[in-house]
Amino acid sequence: MDSTDNTTFDAGWYPDSSGTSVRNGLLWTIVLLPVITLISTLQFDATAYLGASLSGTAAPVDPGYVAMQFLGYILWGVTIVLAFFDRRRLVRLGMDRPFPWAWTFLSGAIYVIGRTIIVRRRVGGSLAPIWTWAVLSVLAMIIALSKAVSAISELGPSIPS
Repeated sequence: MDSTDNTTFDAGWYPDSSGTSVRNGLLWTIVLLPVITLISTLQFDATAYLGASLSGTAAPVDPGYVAMQFLGYILWGVTIVLAFFDRRRLVRLGMDRPFPWAWTFLSGAIYVIGRTIIVRRRVGGSLAPIWTWAVLSVLAMIIALSKAVSAISELGPSIPS
């Protein structure tokens, strides 16, 4: 190949980013859906749940806990649908082979990270979706851990040995 030849081996791989915006509300909705989970976690009374579970007098299934789990599955499904339409939109905008939406079946985080990296490499863009997801994930861990520690410390003396 001649050094003056401008032909690339990956023709069509990188779209023309001259005016195409790949930012959209679908990705940001996926990124911000965990806020709903955080709110439901804050509303859940872990101390009462753990106390009832340890006493043996609790119903086999706590309605609040079941509602949280059901909400988690609904949000998982919504995330999959949003990722599908987000990828479809990217293809319509001219992006060749965007990050596969099916990775969302494993985790929305995988899609957010993969999609953000691919778009950033090909047409430029921000890492804000990844950082936002990371902050929300750390916040969720802190909330869950603090609720668990609080429940255990309140019920610790009453736990039979």
